[in-house]
Formats: sequence, structure tokens, C-alpha cells
Amino acid sequence: MKNVLLCFLCISFSVSAIAQDSLNMKRMAVLSGLGAEYNDVWGYRHGGEEFAVLGSNSAINIINVSDCGNPVLVEQWVDGSSVIWRDFKEYGDYIYAVCDGGACQEGLQIIDKNDYSHTQTLAQFRSAHNIYVEKASGRLYVYGTNTSNHGVFVYDIETDPSNPTLLKNVKFRELPGESNNGNYYIHDGYVKNDTAYFNHGYQGFRMWDMRDLNNVYRIGDTDANGGYNHSCWKHPSAPYLYVAEEVPIGRPMYVYDISDPTDPFVTHTFKDPLEAPTHTNNRPHNPFVKLNRLYISYYHDGYQVYDVSTPEDPQRVGYYDTYIENNGNGYSGYQGAWGAYPFLPSGCLLASDVTHGLNTLKMTIVPEASNRVTGGDLVVDNVEKGIVFLTPNDEYVRIIVDNDGNIDSETLSSAPTERMEIVNSNLQFESSDFG
Repeated sequence: MKNVLLCFLCISFSVSAIAQDSLNMKRMAVLSGLGAEYNDVWGYRHGGEEFAVLGSNSAINIINVSDCGNPVLVEQWVDGSSVIWRDFKEYGDYIYAVCDGGACQEGLQIIDKNDYSHTQTLAQFRSAHNIYVEKASGRLYVYGTNTSNHGVFVYDIETDPSNPTLLKNVKFRELPGESNNGNYYIHDGYVKNDTAYFNHGYQGFRMWDMRDLNNVYRIGDTDANGGYNHSCWKHPSAPYLYVAEEVPIGRPMYVYDISDPTDPFVTHTFKDPLEAPTHTNNRPHNPFVKLNRLYISYYHDGYQVYDVSTPEDPQRVGYYDTYIENNGNGYSGYQGAWGAYPFLPSGCLLASDVTHGLNTLKMTIVPEASNRVTGGDLVVDNVEKGIVFLTPNDEYVRIIVDNDGNIDSETLSSAPTERMEIVNSNLQFESSDFG
């Protein structure tokens, strides 16, 4: 077993807003010059390094962000289509990409992370609005396509990630109990344990059981909000969903209670416009949840971060305004932060700005916005006894290293009451290190 080196920064502090365009966040770098305008961003870790995948109107850009303050372009795929929308996800050694709009002719694009070789298939569609990868099931979901506007293509990417195999084109109009002329367009979505949380635009929100693709059925739905149900993300350990309604302008963020999946309902709404009280019609775009923090790309209001340790009542703890040119003039149009990616292990946050390209950011407060020990916390309650963390099964486990360097563990009945928080430890494990 390889030695594990723990480098701890054991000082936690809070930084108040240093200017009206930021709170508890700092911008590390900006990388532009990769297109006329920019759209979505995704990230991944590969071979010990971290990368961003950034969409511009003309290209897919792969950027090394291992040094958060010095992003470096390593590959650019100019595909010949000038489009507003691109979307990316990753699985294993591969990046999957689609684009949308009349000019898009790219189909499903597949990029090898190792050498950036590129393949594409037009077998099922030429354009799609969004994709999602559920890693646990090894499935790729593609929706908003030009060929199945009221359905979703589901692919197997576990068997051969370089060559996705179509499992099913699920056509919702043909399902038992559904309308044969209904509007089932999917704008975006999130999938967990083969349950699909799909955003159907003005038709609202619907949950679908996707376990058996030959027997897909609707679990529950709501259209109570009345706006354009744009995108969502589920809390990792609580029955709450965070939903953005992009239009009409000025909609709040919504918190859905999905504890009864047959009857989801709105339990809370929230918004904190940076230009309030003069202007209040800010526009949310894409939400993501990591541990007990909610990250939202918020167009003119930049990159917003909320504490969701009380899941049904988010509290803002940070923001960075990536587009300050319009500050003081209210909210209109779609400038500013389009995409957000908060999942890089180093804590480097990625934001795509429509005008300025890739922004790399970092929080200046502790990584986890909760006093509760979570899967992202390491705490030392006794340096002679090791470190403690919370497993996905809500068990507190102490990792112990003896004098011979052997690693063992023990389960605790509760979290240590007296402890020293480990902040920004940048602790990373490779699964290949453990036998």
C-alpha cells in the first residue's frame, strides 16, 4: 500500500466582501479568446490533473486547471458549427458533447481524455440540447434532440465507453397513460438510481422511473410554478430538489420536497438579487449541489453559493459577479455566468461567462458550510487516534495509522464533540492506491 500524505491547513477564517462584486469568493484567473461568446462548462480529474471543458460558439475547449490561477488551453476542437448551446459530461476516459441550434450538425461527440482523439455519430440525431451521465448505471441520457423532441435517447456507456450503444429511444407520448399529442420536450434533467428528474419547460417538472426502459412510467409531477422549468439538481442526502426557472425574468429559485415522489411540491423559494432593492428581477440558470452547498450560475449575478445544511431553507454564503459591465442598470438579456462546475477535488470552481470565457474561482471560507461532519470534512479529535469522516451511509468512521504504518478503521457511535476542523486539506485518494 502506498503511503498517504496528509497536508493540513488547520486555520479557518471568514472573509467579508472585498468589493460589491464578491462575497467570500475570489477569482483566480480568466481565460478568454476562445470564441465570440461562451456557453456551458464541465470539469473532471484525470491522471492526477484537473481539467475544464468549455463551450464557445465555435469550439469545444479543453483546459488544464490543475493550477487554478493559471488555466492552460490543451486542446480545441473547432467543429464548424457556430452555435449558442453546447453541453458536456464525462465518464471514465471519455468526454461526451452535444450542441443545439439550427447550425448544429455534430450529433454525439466523443473525446478521448488521453490523446484528445475525437469521434462522432449522427446515427440518432444531429443536435441535442442537453445530456446527463448517471455513472452508477453507466447510462448516458440525451434529450431535446432534433429527431425525438418528445423523448429521450438512453445509451449504455459502461460496456464500451468509446462506442455508446443505444438502449432505447423512450417516446413519452407512446407510454401508457400519457397523451399521444402532449408536449414532453425535456430541456434539462438529473438522474439518480434510475429515477429521472426531468425539466419539461412550461409543462413543469416530472419524475420518471427508468429502471426498465421497456416499462418507463411517470412517478410524480408538478406544474405549480407557472414559469419555464429549466434545470434542477438533487440534494445528495435529503429529499429536496433545487429548481431554476430561467424565464420569465425575475423568477426565484425553488425548493421541491420530494419525500413523497408521487406528490412533489414547493416547500420554499428564495432569491438574493445583488442590485436589490432597486432591481430585483435577476435570472437563475443552472444549479448544482456538492455536500451541503448549492452552487448556481446566475447570469448577471454571477456565481452564487448557498449553505443547504438546512436543505429546505438555503442561505447565501458567497458569490462572485463575473460580469460587472451592466452593474447598476438592472437585469436584462443573458450576459454573465452561464455555467458552473463545483466538483473538482481541489476546490477550484469553474464558471463560464458568456462574454469573458472561463473564470476560475475559490471560496475564501471553509469548504463545508455546516457544523456537522460530512463526507467532505476531515476532523481530528485526538491526534493519537486519527481522523474521522462521515460515510455515505451516515456512519462516523475513524481512520487509524499505527506505528508500523498500517491503516485500520473503527466505527463511532457519533461525531466527536471536541474536534479541530481540517480546512482546505486538498486530500485526494486514487482508488488504485488501495488493494
